[in-house]
Order: sequence, then structure tokens, then C-alpha cells
Amino acid sequence: MVAGYRAQEKDARVRLALDWALYRFGNSEKLFAVVSALDSSRSEQAIEYLKQLETPESLYKILPRANGNTQIRLLEVLASVGNEETLEHLKPYVNSVDSGISDAAKFAEREINLRITEPPPTTPSRRRQVGSNGREEDSPEL
Repeated sequence: MVAGYRAQEKDARVRLALDWALYRFGNSEKLFAVVSALDSSRSEQAIEYLKQLETPESLYKILPRANGNTQIRLLEVLASVGNEETLEHLKPYVNSVDSGISDAAKFAEREINLRITEPPPTTPSRRRQVGSNGREEDSPEL
């Protein structure tokens, strides 16, 4: 049903959203449509979708085939979703003759290394309070 709506849709932003939905439903080919939008006026929308990926593996095979602008934006996405394995895939791009690509790869490396070395943030919690007098839940009653 979603594929039918996608075929009829005229608005490019909505088509991109439907491509993302179809990818999430299991149509892995639609990832290419989302990635190709990185080199368009819808690049920010595509970046936000791609940053929702659970793992970066699906982007590894696309990265070498993409044009320069798309590679830069993919590297930006990898900076957010990449892991230790991603660092190996970044190496060829760190030394690229294109300064935009090499800068994006170095940025991705820094961001991934920061995430790897820093412990995940702990969310502060406070004791649960009950009632209007602010009494803590496990405090004895008077």
C-alpha cells in the first residue's frame, strides 16, 4: 500500500519520507533512494533519516560508489552512527585529495573515537515523591 502511495506522490519531500518508510518496512533497495537525496535540496531530511540507522553497515557498500557531495554527507552520517568497525572504512577517505572528503572523514573519526572512549551519559534520577507534602516514598510514616 505504501509503495502505491509512493508511486503516485508528487511532492519530493513526501516521496523521500515514503522511501524511508519502505526501507524501514524491509525494502533495502529504498536505502539507495534516501542516500541519493543527500545530493539534493532534501539533504537535511535524508541525513536525519540516515542518522536513525541502528548500525552503519548498510552504508559501507554505498560510500565508495557515491559522488563527492554524497560522500561528504554520508561521512557526516557515519560520524553520528559509526562504531569501531567504521574507523576501518574511513581510512581511505581520511587521505583523500578532495579536502572536503578528507575533512569530513577526519571529523567522523574524531566523533566516533569520542563516543568510543567516553562512557555513556548517565541520566540523573531523583527519589520518587508521594503526596503533596513532598514525602519520599520509602520514608517511614509519622
